Amino acid sequence: MLICDDEEFNLMTLTHLLMNFDLKAECFESGTLAVNCFRKRLALKCCSRTFRLVLTDISMPTLDGYGVCTQIMATQNFWFEGMRKQQSLVKFKAKRVTPVVAVTAYTDESTKVKAKSVGMSDLMHKPVTIDRLEKCLKEFYY
Repeated sequence: MLICDDEEFNLMTLTHLLMNFDLKAECFESGTLAVNCFRKRLALKCCSRTFRLVLTDISMPTLDGYGVCTQIMATQNFWFEGMRKQQSLVKFKAKRVTPVVAVTAYTDESTKVKAKSVGMSDLMHKPVTIDRLEKCLKEFYY
């Protein structure tokens, strides 16, 4: 799992909540660093070793959560298309897109609409509760 938030407190909180499910995450305080890590994992480790879920804050400097999602989706599409060209479709059937879930303090409808429009799978409001995280994990991780 990959978590991206420019506030260290939020990263520590989510990491602590994940311990309740015996899960660990790679955490980044920068959207750019998170996307770069995602790209490296996808390129070097193949699809069985990529992140199964991305949790990202929306409001971050340099590259916000919308940009993180857009770049992750573009990276996956590019990689999957390349795999199809290199291998027969019989060998490469699966196209597992990593879900990106926004974790944000914004509660307005326009945030939800924009999150969906860039390809985010869901949106969790801060502060994230253990029940809400569990629901997200059941839907997108397991």
